[in-house]
Amino acid sequence: MTVDHIAVYVFMPLQVPVVAYEIFRGVGRIAAPLFLFIVINSAQYTRSKPKLVLRLYVASVILGLLNIASSEVLPLGFFVNGNIFPTFMYTVLYIYLLENIVNAMRNKRYAHAVCFAVGLLLTYLPTALYRWSHQGILTTFPVLKENISQVFLIQKVIGAILPNVFEVEYSVSFVLLGILWYFVRNRKIQCGLFLLFSAFCFCVINNLLFSAFCFCVINNLFELPGMLYSLTMDLFMGKQYLMILALPFIYLYNSKKGRSAKWLFYVYYPTHQYLLLIIGFLLTVHT
Repeated sequence: MTVDHIAVYVFMPLQVPVVAYEIFRGVGRIAAPLFLFIVINSAQYTRSKPKLVLRLYVASVILGLLNIASSEVLPLGFFVNGNIFPTFMYTVLYIYLLENIVNAMRNKRYAHAVCFAVGLLLTYLPTALYRWSHQGILTTFPVLKENISQVFLIQKVIGAILPNVFEVEYSVSFVLLGILWYFVRNRKIQCGLFLLFSAFCFCVINNLLFSAFCFCVINNLFELPGMLYSLTMDLFMGKQYLMILALPFIYLYNSKKGRSAKWLFYVYYPTHQYLLLIIGFLLTVHT
């Protein structure tokens, strides 16, 4: 992760040789699936999934608002937009809801199953709000036409407070991968799913006809704002298929808890991004 962000926040503004930039970004593809794997294992062993969801949500909102504030203050071209917390938050949230629906159905507690199913449906509300903020906000508040910058700011704040699952980093497909990993506990099958997922990414990225086919199919099946981009672009671009390099680490995991560092990622993830951004800015100014 740090290697990847060095390329983004330091190498890119300094315009270092493309080879170095591509190598660092390629190595960085290992990070996201490993963190996703850690998150689904945390969801498996945590004492309270709702508390885990809440922690991830609070971290998501704080970092989202911080990114918005910094983009308003920092010079043009220098900003942090990385926020993977919503991806992990939705992964654990859906795991919690689906698990409770299944358990309620097994125990013939149908009222409970309906309640959790309604909760599942309610996760679409941020998507509806996202659509309104991008398509209906000016109709609702015509006065905002005089200051479009305020409209953009409102849209960003809404997106930070109520993240849209179809706009999360690495796409909603990544969320689905995490859910599959959770409910399929067999390590070999988990690795097989990840292998297929990475191969699919490789095919989409490297085959224009296949990519166009996926684009058309998804566009015909779903008409949700941001979903088309999320499913066909955000994950399937660049060298994302190199995440397959995380496979040995996933396979060799011994299913045992290591040294506890629950808050390390919550602190390190945003802190190192902003430190690297500042370093990149200072180096750019003095070159």
